[in-house]
Amino acid sequence: MSTPSPFRQARLAVVALLGACIPAAVAAAPASAAIWTEVPTGTTQNITAVEYQSATRFWFTTAAGAIFKRQADGTFSQVKAPSGIPFNDIEFQTAGNIGFAVGNGGQVWRSTDAGATWNPSGGIVASKASSSFADCTGSDLLGDVNAIRFAGASRAWLFAQGSQIATSQPIGGPTQVGGPGTWVDGNRDTKGTPQTADDTCKVRPSYGEGYADAFFATPDVGYIVASSFSEVFFTANDLASDAAKKAGGAGNAGSGGRVIAGDPTNPSRMWSVNAAPYGRSTTAYTRDGWQTSDWFEIGNDAVREFPSSGPADVDYAGGTVLAAGDAGLVLNSTDGVTFFYNDAAGALATQRWNAVGLASATDGAIAGDNGKLAITTAANSLPLPPAAPVPTPITTPGTQTPTKPLDQRPLPTFTLTGAGNGASAKVSGGKVKVVIKGKIKVPAGVSTKTACTGTVQMTIKKGKKLLTARNAKLSKSCSFTKTVSLSKSKVGSAKQLAITVRFQGNAAIKPVTKNLTAKIKR
Repeated sequence: MSTPSPFRQARLAVVALLGACIPAAVAAAPASAAIWTEVPTGTTQNITAVEYQSATRFWFTTAAGAIFKRQADGTFSQVKAPSGIPFNDIEFQTAGNIGFAVGNGGQVWRSTDAGATWNPSGGIVASKASSSFADCTGSDLLGDVNAIRFAGASRAWLFAQGSQIATSQPIGGPTQVGGPGTWVDGNRDTKGTPQTADDTCKVRPSYGEGYADAFFATPDVGYIVASSFSEVFFTANDLASDAAKKAGGAGNAGSGGRVIAGDPTNPSRMWSVNAAPYGRSTTAYTRDGWQTSDWFEIGNDAVREFPSSGPADVDYAGGTVLAAGDAGLVLNSTDGVTFFYNDAAGALATQRWNAVGLASATDGAIAGDNGKLAITTAANSLPLPPAAPVPTPITTPGTQTPTKPLDQRPLPTFTLTGAGNGASAKVSGGKVKVVIKGKIKVPAGVSTKTACTGTVQMTIKKGKKLLTARNAKLSKSCSFTKTVSLSKSKVGSAKQLAITVRFQGNAAIKPVTKNLTAKIKR
């Protein structure tokens, strides 16, 4: 991921190094036109993270613990040998020489020469690496590191497991950031006393499951995503005091693998994804700084089915949002709300993508398993909808009525069965058992065999708070059933749950959504 910021808006300068002649970006491309061109990487290691600033400033890390850098001739060279310990993220100063690659086992590797050579930064100490809840009363060596982020050229942040956040903000400025002895605990509030018993964490999620990622709009202003429930926290003062928890979440399924990207010119706009097995519910966008959030909308949902796992990575630059994941999934958007399937073609059509990067609005990269990497100079090119029968326009002499392709798929309906109007909720021991049942009614004239395929996604909310999301496959008879167990502590004293059931549609029938309410029997 090449996370944009006001300090990272580098534009691709040497198109010749892209390894293929790709037409310039246009407003829209035909649905069949693949915008991606594969580039040899010289490795079969699984690529885990990408930093893409320009044709000559291009790096990636691997699950084997190696680092690769693009050379002047357009090829990639290994600049750090594999260690067997995965890297999770890589980031460089915009147009600067300082960069970091971070990963499991407390790995923090630093480069001072634009990635030509790398050295480990050992001995970094932060708050507790393991505790049930956020706990900054003790110190541990840095554990698994999920993300590295620059907040300006002179500040760097590490987001890791447990209660661990570390920062480097040396007086010496950009050339000294991340240097020996500059990393300090960025999460601990000492209350100004030498005693540690009263120390608290400035970022306090529901559980001590770590911190996944962050987006910094300015050196002082940032949004931090916790692994626990994808909770989002806001700081406006370089985390000098406690961060404020936002009302909205960054998507279903919290974990250390969740990623966030933002628009530095309009920092209330952000996007978040996670490669967890809950489909589109793992995606989220916000236009109000995570006061509220919604799933990614799909503009060409008839092209393919959304995979069971969400995207693994997301990036933003110059108005373009790019995300990618398993089963060949590639999404792009130019409004940040509606995303389009824009997959690679041929042998890459089913590729597992783990990382994306945007050097500009048009120049993008996707990378994944077995060392596969593809690039485009048309990252903001949106596919046109599939061809469909067009009604003959009625015209009068001297006039011409414009027409556009119509979605000819019929709209199905939900036939919901079971107690509670399709959903029931009952306390059983320490759990709240939620059962959701239903059936898709196939429209007349549509084959049941072709219509009864696909996925039904269900979200369960307590008020406005998303508790969980689940998927269910349609049976051959178009029915589905899902049982979800929630902890009583998660549900609390709520008397009812709001449930949204959405069939994602397929080539034969359109998507359809139903909202339900399940009263909790205690």
